[in-house]
Amino acid sequence: MSTVLQVRIDKDTKEGAEFVLKSVGLDLSTAIRMFLIKVIRTGGIPFEPVIETPVDPKHLAKTIAEMQKESEDNGLDKLTLDEINDIIAEVRKERKSKN
Repeated sequence: MSTVLQVRIDKDTKEGAEFVLKSVGLDLSTAIRMFLIKVIRTGGIPFEPVIETPVDPKHLAKTIAEMQKESEDNGLDKLTLDEINDIIAEVRKERKSKN
């Protein structure tokens, strides 16, 4: 049996989280379910609450969008993993030869 969970959160936080989660193939509801299941399995919060340098979700979303556009503009979004690994290997080889 399902139940409804309502959470109040500011718009920017929600939109920032949705943007990041979408990039890894998750929606907000699924991510929250995953978090709650992990809370049950670990018997607590599944990460250490620490003070971190705050990240502005709007800035992060803008940066990721710019990176995606640059990747598309340069045709990098169509590369296979093998092609990406070949490029990395070439760059590493060039760096070694310079040193």
